[in-house]
Amino acid sequence: MTDSTLQMLEAEIKEGRGLQEQRRQERLRSIAGNGHTPPKVLSPEELKEQSLTDEANEISETYELLLEATIARDHSRVDALLARTYRKGISRERTQEELLRRWAERRGIDLTGKAPSGAGRVIGKADPGAGIQQLQPGFVLDHDLHVMVADAGAGKTFLTLELATVLSVGRHGFLDQQAPRNGASGRGTVLYIGSDGGPSAWPMLNDYCDELEAVERGASIEVWAEADDGSESAWSLTLPCLDRLAARVARGDVLGVIIDTANAVFQQANLSPYVGPVDQYLRLLKGIVCPHAFLWINTHTNRNGKDMKATGGHPAWQEVPSVIHRIERLKNVDGEAATYRWTVEKFRSEAPRTFTYQWRNGEFIIVDGHYHENVDDLLLALIASHRTEGMPTSPAALIAASERSAQSVYSSLKRLRQGRLIRSKGRSNLTTPAGDRRLASIAIA
Repeated sequence: MTDSTLQMLEAEIKEGRGLQEQRRQERLRSIAGNGHTPPKVLSPEELKEQSLTDEANEISETYELLLEATIARDHSRVDALLARTYRKGISRERTQEELLRRWAERRGIDLTGKAPSGAGRVIGKADPGAGIQQLQPGFVLDHDLHVMVADAGAGKTFLTLELATVLSVGRHGFLDQQAPRNGASGRGTVLYIGSDGGPSAWPMLNDYCDELEAVERGASIEVWAEADDGSESAWSLTLPCLDRLAARVARGDVLGVIIDTANAVFQQANLSPYVGPVDQYLRLLKGIVCPHAFLWINTHTNRNGKDMKATGGHPAWQEVPSVIHRIERLKNVDGEAATYRWTVEKFRSEAPRTFTYQWRNGEFIIVDGHYHENVDDLLLALIASHRTEGMPTSPAALIAASERSAQSVYSSLKRLRQGRLIRSKGRSNLTTPAGDRRLASIAIA
């Protein structure tokens, strides 16, 4: 086709469109002359915008119907609605994200990460708040998300059941750190979600708790696991299961939730812990549990990574949690107890640390690595006694009197201030009313 021919065709098209518009305007004038209000005629741009609005409304309505059908476990309707979104070119991942967002919005959980509005606060002129509260020094932060990563067979289930027992009882130490004494009463119920292992999970967890003497020690551990008779299925990251978890922790009597394992709860919901909206699921779980309790998730090692990059298989496993622990089974001589290395890869406000341990004669034994005593209570008592006797309570004086390392003392003083158990006055440290109550609670009669 020559250039002249092309130009002629374009001119004819423009002329034809002009005639069409002229005839349309004549019809509108005729309608107006007869006393009728002509209908609003939309421009091509307005027609396109209207079409997009109608499409968005239809998709939004589909999402709402899909959310209701998912919660109701109406699988046939879910399949039909998913097919509708697929025909509209919406990916499965995008649909998952939108359903999570809408479900979280109904629950009042913010997944956007937007900063709250406010004027800001000035250091030294505003209440610092309660600070970081450690349920178990060096291991567990209250109302926060933790991840434990290990290879299969590294003993993470047995170990986290011991952790659940110690936390529930509330007055024992755990591995390389001594727990603060908290009186004779227990700390609360730990919900253990044992989705790994199918119907065998419940008897295995029961046997482990027997070996640990969890009940005899006074622990309260509630287990969600698949039952042989089909009366209970394994918990997974489906919306009905999330509803159940939200309702349970909202009752207020759960100290913490342990999920064993991430791979199981993702895969049983036809999701992947390696790709897709993993960060959104972690933030959603944190939004459900952490206003009420701590959250601990066991997951598997990413063999392609080293150190903290071995955590999970998605960057969210390294970025979203405040605490990341890693355990690995070491080679051992025949006849000796298995040895494990525990590494605290990430612990908000504290440096990483590593130690090794064994399970021998019914208890966990530290075999390498410094055993951390409860320096917090020691320093709290020293500060109170030094003030009574008119002695200095500066960090240097406390280091000398406690015979502990400078790093240990400074870290402990930081925790005591964050917990509002002491306050600073120049270089001196003073106990607060909360600190005095703490001292009274651990006093030996």
